[in-house]
Amino acid sequence: MEIIFHANIKRMKIAKIIFGAKNTDTKKLKEVVEIYAKASADIFDVCADAKIIKIAKNVIAKLSLDKAPLICASITLNNDKHSQKAKINDEKCCKCTRCVNICPQKTIDYKKGKVVVKTAGCVGCGKCQTVCPNAAMKLYSFNQSFEEQFEQAKIADYIEIHTNGQDENLFEVFEFLNQNYNGEIGICISQNPNAKEKIKIIKKIRDIILPKKLIVQADGNAISGFDNEIKTTQKAIEECKNFQNIENIIIIASGGTNLKTAELARSEGIRLDGIAWGSYARKILFEEENLTKSVRLNKARELINTIK
Repeated sequence: MEIIFHANIKRMKIAKIIFGAKNTDTKKLKEVVEIYAKASADIFDVCADAKIIKIAKNVIAKLSLDKAPLICASITLNNDKHSQKAKINDEKCCKCTRCVNICPQKTIDYKKGKVVVKTAGCVGCGKCQTVCPNAAMKLYSFNQSFEEQFEQAKIADYIEIHTNGQDENLFEVFEFLNQNYNGEIGICISQNPNAKEKIKIIKKIRDIILPKKLIVQADGNAISGFDNEIKTTQKAIEECKNFQNIENIIIIASGGTNLKTAELARSEGIRLDGIAWGSYARKILFEEENLTKSVRLNKARELINTIK
């Protein structure tokens, strides 16, 4: 699929599904990609891991779709929030199982008298940490160098850089991508820099990769879309407002996005080229056990159809 930017676009067209920058749960990956590909998703955002990218592509190939979705690999720089995972201190754990019950990824279990974090599926949302009465649950950064991640990610159709905006090598990374990578290029900046600083960063990177269009994933509140309330998605729309006057970029809302995101953007007259759903997109498929594939597909279509 070729992404085409229209300067005065009035209709959101790009539907992106975020699996997670460090999520390597292959079973869930296959289910998410199959269901949302059938529901007409345009992009799947996965971790910078060649095995994961190949699995996603193989699932799509078997579906024989008229238009195959793009696979985006997320590369995290330094201590970006998207590189985090949970880890439990067994000595501090009181076995209350609050973390087990609250985990939206269903990746924490209580087995044989012990709480266990299944690291592969953890996306670092931090909900377990907020409910732990003994501070036994901590988040740590699953760090890899840019070079290591790029070697894995270069087979993807699209590479997105996740940064806190303060990485010393940020512009060098995009210079490298511009010279060594032929796919789509994007950026997602965390909440750390203020709006003016983010705009400066985006404009500079846009100019580095011209004539390609920089895809800006405007991250409201990362890994937070666990419900369908307007207030949950407000931060994402506020973040998109910051970038309305930047020319020659593609704006995709993320971070707390849900069924209400498109509705709120339209009501406030915000120009979006698309929406990326992560936590909410995964939650609606797996929050109830034993849902049939047809029910899950209907849920996926309902979400995608908010912008189609």
